[in-house]
Amino acid sequence: MSKRQPLKMILTKSAGARFQMDLVQMPEFNSYNYILRVVDHLSKYGFVFPLKRHTAQEVGDGLLHILAASVGPRILQSDNGSEFLGYCVDLINETFPWMHIARGKPRKPSTQGSVEVSHRAFKAALVKWLDKRSTANWVVGASVVQCEVNHYPMRSRSGMSPHTIYYGKPPTASYSALLGDAYKKARTEYGLRLAKHLLLQIKQTKPNMVIPQSIVEQWVSIGDGVWSTTTDDPDVDCEELLVVAFMNVLWKLE
Repeated sequence: MSKRQPLKMILTKSAGARFQMDLVQMPEFNSYNYILRVVDHLSKYGFVFPLKRHTAQEVGDGLLHILAASVGPRILQSDNGSEFLGYCVDLINETFPWMHIARGKPRKPSTQGSVEVSHRAFKAALVKWLDKRSTANWVVGASVVQCEVNHYPMRSRSGMSPHTIYYGKPPTASYSALLGDAYKKARTEYGLRLAKHLLLQIKQTKPNMVIPQSIVEQWVSIGDGVWSTTTDDPDVDCEELLVVAFMNVLWKLE
């Protein structure tokens, strides 16, 4: 009787050390059929690039674009698909000689499974984005949704977003420009997100309205409270909880 090999858990000590990559097949749009998605194993920060074909050359060129704009990992992991062999490997080895390319069996939980779980959540969010806007243009939507996913706080990561873990700090430039010193009061990134959404909404409807810092701090506190009821389950729309809190605050401003 053959014995199964024990599953090996991948442990990554720092963000940017190991990237996992795979292809997400999509309905054809303007000759594009695939999304090359690369995800940092620790932080879950992701990168996307649309592809027309899944050839080694096209995948390699797309991967080069992603890696050139990222914190180059020490390990780049893929499955055993032919698109990640040949030209693709040669191109990466030539451009990034310090990078080790690791390959595992497709959809094996001990190696490549986490990125495929991440793909499912990403694709579900992309479908929702497309439906909400009544468009089929996933080529644009993929980048927008990946950006949203990168900035979405994760309860399993103590309320931090992939961006914060990957870069070591939240996107304070956008938060501080809108929230002022109130952004320093946030205990989680949910608080920052709610306050940011409120201010942007008010600027659109009441551009001359001045919001005191004390009010902004209250919004941050409300967002922190929303964090205590959220999960990372992709079936639970945590943004809806923010919207409810958002509307309650707006009613008090009228």
